[in-house]
Amino acid sequence: MKCRVLRVITIICIIFILCACSEDINQNSTHKIIQNEDGRLSLEVPEYWKISTYPLNAEAQISVSMESEEKYVILINENKRAFEDDIKLKDYYNVVMKNICAGMESCEFGDPIDTNINGNEAILVEINGTVTDIDVVYWLMVVDSKNSFTQVVGWTVFGRYEQNKQEILSVLKSFKNEQTESILTNRKVEQTRSKKTVNVTSKDRRMTITLPVDWNKSDIELNEKADIAVSLRENDMFVVVASNKKDAFNDDITLTNYYNAIVANVLKSMQAYEFCEPIDTELNGKKAILVGIKGTIDKVEIAYWIYAVESEDSYINISGWTLYTKVEENRDLVLSIMESFVLDE
Repeated sequence: MKCRVLRVITIICIIFILCACSEDINQNSTHKIIQNEDGRLSLEVPEYWKISTYPLNAEAQISVSMESEEKYVILINENKRAFEDDIKLKDYYNVVMKNICAGMESCEFGDPIDTNINGNEAILVEINGTVTDIDVVYWLMVVDSKNSFTQVVGWTVFGRYEQNKQEILSVLKSFKNEQTESILTNRKVEQTRSKKTVNVTSKDRRMTITLPVDWNKSDIELNEKADIAVSLRENDMFVVVASNKKDAFNDDITLTNYYNAIVANVLKSMQAYEFCEPIDTELNGKKAILVGIKGTIDKVEIAYWIYAVESEDSYINISGWTLYTKVEENRDLVLSIMESFVLDE
């Protein structure tokens, strides 16, 4: 199995923290939610747990611990596009397990348990091993979300196995993976279809989108090279369609390559950004990838959507954007126009 990017936990870099001093903590029933930077991934931990002040793992999106009681949990989320092969959850589990055991002097584990975490297929396993002469216990949970794999790993020293097991497992099983709600969800598309509309077609007559009659049907200032560029500037709504023939590329690129290039180019113009997991989908019968981005350009927050679409002989970039302060007001109409795209081959 070949992977372009595979981020797995490394045992050696965390073993030194297992020598934390002992101190009994008064436990109570209160809990708190710890999220990653974009708020999409979360774990629920006891109130007295803390975000780790030093990295338990450099690739982790979340690192939490109760150091004095030697309880540690990390979360690493990987987009499925990072893998060249179409791997399954079991394949991902096997790769992660191989890397964990490779960093241990001894490694024993029981039968993996198939389970379900908040509606997502998951595998959970307990691992006993020795690292630099210290006996440790790990719990590995790998989760298959729609567009990503996640590994949530907890561990403690073997001498604290009985008192720490249930609490660590509870943190692992609290894992949630949610889309950035304001960018792509809660849409009311049916409301956008009641307006009078007009079709706008590219010069080569191959591409068409449908939009309200009050929109500017040729706003070439948006992108002079675009096949279609439309806007309603008074309401800060913009949509651009640009196509590229496949034979124009030197390499035999895939839709994922094309998507990655488009997104990278957009992010270059932003001083800060966060985005939802990309969604594999179809657009009027064509294979497509959709992503929503919240970004900052010249101190102005923008909501940006991209459809990367593949046809028989072309790749098409359909982009729409508005001010982030108007995302609730404008999102449905902008996405509806983008999704009206039709290609006549």
